[in-house]
Amino acid sequence: MQNYLINLSDLRTHVPISKNLDAQWLNGLWDYCHNEIIQCLGLSLVTELLDQINANTLTPANIELLTKIKPTYCWMMYSQAVPYVAYRMENSGMTSNLDASNTPISASAISKLQLDAKQKSDYYYNILIPFLNTNHLAYPLYPYKLDCNDNSCKRSFPLFVG
Repeated sequence: MQNYLINLSDLRTHVPISKNLDAQWLNGLWDYCHNEIIQCLGLSLVTELLDQINANTLTPANIELLTKIKPTYCWMMYSQAVPYVAYRMENSGMTSNLDASNTPISASAISKLQLDAKQKSDYYYNILIPFLNTNHLAYPLYPYKLDCNDNSCKRSFPLFVG
């Protein structure tokens, strides 16, 4: 049973991660990012999508919606994963996940990667929201915002607002 709107295969399709990435480094981020998607789409719509994914009964409208959700979700997940994939917490403190043959990148380079991924997530988010606002009648479970019905709202995910 799938618990999230994306899986590791989707993540590998949409963002530049190695096929060798150990999925354990992403644990903990799945729930965090899933909750952000719920804030955007509403729990009822996410539940409907998951039910249809798990029953293999996706409607054409929801298939189209998922093509807009997945890149948004994947880039958000990537932006959150960047620092945690590079480092991990051990008994002795923070350590690098790199072996001796790899050259670590600087903290500023990691920050730039994270910001770039956040911008990509926001880009897809700003495609997703106008799509849902324009087609809100096709998605009655979407919590349509009347103040954004002209699609002029350019927003980013709540987790990025600081």
